[in-house]
Amino acid sequence: MSESPAAPPVRTEEMHAAVRRRALPVAICGIICALIGLSLTLFSPVTPFTPPNFVGMNLQFCAMLIGAGIFFYAKPTPGTQTALACSLAAVLLGMGGTIFYTMQTVKLRTLKEQRELETVTLLATTAKEYAKTHDGKYPADLLVFLESGLIQPEQLRSPFTMNPKSVLFTDYKGGTGKITSRDELRALVEESSDYLYVGGDLRLAPPGLEKELLVAFSSGAIMRVSWAIATADGHAEFINVEETHRVMQANNDARAKMELGALRPPKFIEEAWKEAASQPGR
Repeated sequence: MSESPAAPPVRTEEMHAAVRRRALPVAICGIICALIGLSLTLFSPVTPFTPPNFVGMNLQFCAMLIGAGIFFYAKPTPGTQTALACSLAAVLLGMGGTIFYTMQTVKLRTLKEQRELETVTLLATTAKEYAKTHDGKYPADLLVFLESGLIQPEQLRSPFTMNPKSVLFTDYKGGTGKITSRDELRALVEESSDYLYVGGDLRLAPPGLEKELLVAFSSGAIMRVSWAIATADGHAEFINVEETHRVMQANNDARAKMELGALRPPKFIEEAWKEAASQPGR
């Protein structure tokens, strides 16, 4: 015969008095945690490179735990209505803060995607403007963009990949102090950049071909799913691995009409193709 569960211990008057002394101050601490966390969440700027304030999120989570704990701790004791109200306030404020944090996280992803598209668009449109004043020829490489002041080094950083080598752009002309030739400097820039420029041999093209001619890629896969691309007409979009075959073929067809050689798929695209081919059902 199974034993009945033990009844919860009955609190003595001394225990009730201790609960009344302790519950309210701790519940107020929960409210303070929630308010500080909410302030950090609301007043910390969110940019493509700055995520929502994680400390604020932790404080809001702590506030919810404190509020819930004090509520169930103080509820069996009479005379703790103020503590119960404060504990509920801590929980509600903490929940409100987590909602704001979630909204900011969604906003962060949107800002990152906008920045990615803006950068590849900038490379495509800037290269076209450069060609208009240089006998129709596009910049030969990314270093030309920097040398001509067309873009700034920090614009070649992606909020998704955050290439650690891009710190070299803070003084790309000086580099590591071991740069002795333009080729080495160009290699440094291309290695440090989070974007791939593929328009080095392009020239101004008819509008019908511009929309197919690739100029720039984001060199890192976004969430291992897609890449940002920009074409010569300034159009930018995200493409996934299945769409890369179509995009590369259309680009090379347009290049052939301009009597240019085919563009070899970037290394990261080839690696994505191999990975997709190795997965069953794809």
